[in-house]
Amino acid sequence: MRSLRTRRRRTAVEWLAAALTAAASLWLAVGLFGARDRPALLVFSVAAVVAAATLFFRVGSGRERAAVSLLAGILLASGAVFGALIVFIVAGSCHDDGHIGWYAWTLGGLVSLGIGTWSLHGARRTWWGLPAAVLAGAVVVSLVATLATGSTGACLE
Repeated sequence: MRSLRTRRRRTAVEWLAAALTAAASLWLAVGLFGARDRPALLVFSVAAVVAAATLFFRVGSGRERAAVSLLAGILLASGAVFGALIVFIVAGSCHDDGHIGWYAWTLGGLVSLGIGTWSLHGARRTWWGLPAAVLAGAVVVSLVATLATGSTGACLE
């Protein structure tokens, strides 16, 4: 019975470490666009990813080979931010009454975090799972904002 309890605790710690790594990785991917204006934010973001990934790789056994996939996932997720901006603009339709409320950002962030955490549990899914998490979160934010206010309010003007 003790080994089952230990296994459950270890699994919970692995999922927590994966969630921290996913959160730090997605934060870094989004934060790369503001890095020019805030270099301290970039340094903090990189340090957070390194710390979370170190914990994740230490807790999980045999996950060291996933480091390259994690790096590729972060880089591709940075590119997926442009796709997220396109989703916001398309859902915005230049309406002045549109607004993205905190509830939309929260729900979209949770969706991104969930998909990102899940993707870290397989080395082959990390490189495409993190960008998918960014895009899925953007779609959820846009859907919730559109359903609540009629649009996101985003426009190219």
